[in-house]
Amino acid sequence: MPSELLERFILDPISEGGVSPLEVTGGMVPDPDGHGIGLLEIAFPRPETQRQWAGSRDTEGERPATKPRYMNRKIPVTVWGFEGLGIGPATNLVTNPSFETGTSGWATTGGALVSGGTLTQAQQGYAGEFAGNLVASAADRGAGTNATLASGTAYTLRFAARKITGSVASLAVARATTGLGTVSLSSDWQIYEVAVPATTAGAHFFNWRANAAGTFQIDAVCLTAGADSTPYFDGDTPGCSWSGTAHGSTASRRGSGSDLKRFIDCIYDLESKLEKLARERGTAKRYTPDGTAVAFDVLDASYPADWQRTISQGRMKFSFELTAKPFGRLAPIVLSTVNKPSATSIATVDTGSITGNAPALVRVKVTDTGTAQRNHLLIGAAQRSDPALLLAKTRQLLGGALANSPTTAATTNGGSTNGVASMALSAAWRPILSTNDASPAAYQTHEGPQRILARVLLPASNSAAVDLKFEWSQADLSRWSTSDLADGSRYVTVPANAQTGIWRWIDFGTINLRKPRSDVWRDSAGWRWEGRLSVRSASGSIQVDAIAAVPAGQFQAEMFANPQAPEPNEAVIGLGIASGSGSLAGSAATVGGNWSEIGGGTSYQRSGGRISRTVTTTDAAPKFARLGAAAQGPIWCQMALSPYAVWLPADPTWELRGAVVRYTDASNYVFIGQSFSRSGSLDSLRFSRSLFLMAVKAGSTIINVSQPADTYGLSGSEGDDAVLTFGIASNGAVLASLTNPGSGTSAVLGYPANADLSSGTLSSGGFGAASQFLAAGSGSRGEWGSVEFRSMANVPIDDAVIFPGRAAILSHDNALRYNAAGDSLGEIGRYQGDRLLLPPGASSRIVVLDGRVPPGSADNNLDICSIDVSVIPRVVDMPEPA
Repeated sequence: MPSELLERFILDPISEGGVSPLEVTGGMVPDPDGHGIGLLEIAFPRPETQRQWAGSRDTEGERPATKPRYMNRKIPVTVWGFEGLGIGPATNLVTNPSFETGTSGWATTGGALVSGGTLTQAQQGYAGEFAGNLVASAADRGAGTNATLASGTAYTLRFAARKITGSVASLAVARATTGLGTVSLSSDWQIYEVAVPATTAGAHFFNWRANAAGTFQIDAVCLTAGADSTPYFDGDTPGCSWSGTAHGSTASRRGSGSDLKRFIDCIYDLESKLEKLARERGTAKRYTPDGTAVAFDVLDASYPADWQRTISQGRMKFSFELTAKPFGRLAPIVLSTVNKPSATSIATVDTGSITGNAPALVRVKVTDTGTAQRNHLLIGAAQRSDPALLLAKTRQLLGGALANSPTTAATTNGGSTNGVASMALSAAWRPILSTNDASPAAYQTHEGPQRILARVLLPASNSAAVDLKFEWSQADLSRWSTSDLADGSRYVTVPANAQTGIWRWIDFGTINLRKPRSDVWRDSAGWRWEGRLSVRSASGSIQVDAIAAVPAGQFQAEMFANPQAPEPNEAVIGLGIASGSGSLAGSAATVGGNWSEIGGGTSYQRSGGRISRTVTTTDAAPKFARLGAAAQGPIWCQMALSPYAVWLPADPTWELRGAVVRYTDASNYVFIGQSFSRSGSLDSLRFSRSLFLMAVKAGSTIINVSQPADTYGLSGSEGDDAVLTFGIASNGAVLASLTNPGSGTSAVLGYPANADLSSGTLSSGGFGAASQFLAAGSGSRGEWGSVEFRSMANVPIDDAVIFPGRAAILSHDNALRYNAAGDSLGEIGRYQGDRLLLPPGASSRIVVLDGRVPPGSADNNLDICSIDVSVIPRVVDMPEPA
């Protein structure tokens, strides 16, 4: 920045998008050659604060109900409008002289240039907001641009330049290959001028070459006829205009004179910018001489209606006021990308010290660089650098001399590189993993709210429910607390049928680690805490490979997929069943083929357009009724399910009922439906309904996803239908919903495309009804009504927070999805959490945990992703020039 410039202030209405901002420069009023507007006075008073107050009959007066918040900022500005004396008309022949809209019109080869230079746009230019940034890999690398000259005319070439890094110390300027001169660079902006002798008419390539490897910048390039040494101008300079596209054409400057036409043009330019700011908003950016830039979001602009256009000695002083948001934005800080390896559960990004004196705006971009899309993303942040992940292989395995002491298991079956702790379960609570190092004792030092999760594996061979809880103690470690879950319980229960031998995150809610004051606990300087994961079960075993503490002190948010219902086409495969009654096997559907029971038998019955099933014994596996024999691709289905037809005292305590949408044989099928859990007496019978998906391949359950129960009451002996709607795409993606029309309650299950459902014999097959009863009984059980199957075109029915090769972007004011090309896919389907703001000062740590499904469900996927974080520091008090 030239030392004679005291301050720069740039007005940019939103509709112009930085193409033609108006720049007001201070320090040039004593010598106002060629610049029509000069900054005389400007102030940035601290914005006023406001808070909400509350009162009651029990209080005297009002009490503050909220923290103080800043009101909009007022920025008073006084400028000179002036007419430079003795300045003639001129044309700047450089069509992109200040790189405001990019580098178009410039090239790194041609003329005297050697290929190998790199040209990009850089902020903090000499004129306007940008400059051309040139990286020369060796001598004679640089950039140039064309200008059209007239025959027999001499010109003057002026430009600003400075050195950034490297050995480059000077620039050689040439017209094509003819040298025009050499200039020495400094680290500050300097204005240079070279004479251009007369030559032939036409386009000539002017180029700048570095004398050695390094980075330099050029800006404010002005090529005018004759020996004109007036200051730089382009079409954005007050009183000047572009001949065509802004920053893509030549610029003209009107000459000064007694008619004051150029002066009036300057005033009109300023008025136009202020009126646009008042009408459509925009930005005002302040540059101080040391290069600090502070941008304000302008909400309104006003100036007195009685502006007196009294001109004395070619000058006029007038004032205006801007209303802006309270915080000014500093230059963005782009942090390096963090790549999460495929065998790591969680990623962390440290921001480094954040400048400014107000909460900074933050943007987190999570890109899936692997193959499995993510339906859940959890992000937290705190102003500390505590570890976010506690690894099993380096932490104490609890149990001591107990018979079921934990051991270290091999890192297999989806275990991460954290290592795995394994333990046989007992009916009594037993801790398996601690946050404290075994030897020597080294406690944790986290502070503030922490979301606690543990990554566990429960083998499919387990036959009993498993309870898990997280306990923690702090300060002197004299008392242990148990984390409270969202539903008020103190531990998490995983039922036996949901234990599939697949890793899952268990969510234990949020704990608050409060460091005591030194006058309360004398050893507060040695703050510590410890946590432990405890488990119990009647039988079975468990593996654990990580405990995660995701900070929530400054920020925490979750993003979920929001699946959309598939659109079925008109090809109806099967609709209801034929009228009449009797065995379902052999009967014809209203549309489609005949029904048959898998493996024979007559347990499925039909009556009045509905199906029911008679059960006499416990089912070891689901029983199927298949419609038609042809294999099908994508399937859409809707059916009404009733938990029972005739209530019997011997009814099982719970059962599964739904549809089979992929069936090849008894070892290869996909079953989607709902589970019923009965409670209450005959007069007040209640059922808990849970939507689930079960896929079995080669005889092993590979998926069993349970959603939160949908609980409602049933009366008498009449069934209460729930509508099950689902679709499975050809890529294996599943979307299902379960709705109780009476209460309006519903549950949604989404499962993305994955190899388990799209490969082998599961990729196609028959379809029909399915049920399983897990306790002995006899009589008619349940009903299927309004059964409708349709073939579905290959319509993507799955939705995700992050698709493979794409990204989710969370910022301070929105949560968006983007594809790899940067095209917006719109808002995240479901989002809950805070605004992503971080306090200034010490480094903050941002923690990212991604999953194919939300915590609690089986998710064997650990995949690679990249996390990019950028920070926009903000100020409420203006920084003083350095």
